[in-house]
Amino acid sequence: MAGATWFLWEHFTDSSPTIQAVYQNMDVMIEDLRLVQGGKGERTWELQARESRYLREESRIEFDRPRITFYKEEGSPPIRARAPSGEYFQD
Repeated sequence: MAGATWFLWEHFTDSSPTIQAVYQNMDVMIEDLRLVQGGKGERTWELQARESRYLREESRIEFDRPRITFYKEEGSPPIRARAPSGEYFQD
């Protein structure tokens, strides 16, 4: 039984060095990100992304498939933009 457990553990756990190297420099990863900014009960803008990664050493956030919507005064259509990828530098 112990031998079978060891075999399964060794062959089905993912300790791939490639995967570890990719995520080594990443501080935070969020899937299905949605950020909303507003005030006085109204939205100013909304950011959505399939995935985002924060890299602290670079003070940078990477986004996969970001979509941003800017809301103007009532009655005006919102402004929308999207891209395959994007990044935000915090410095």
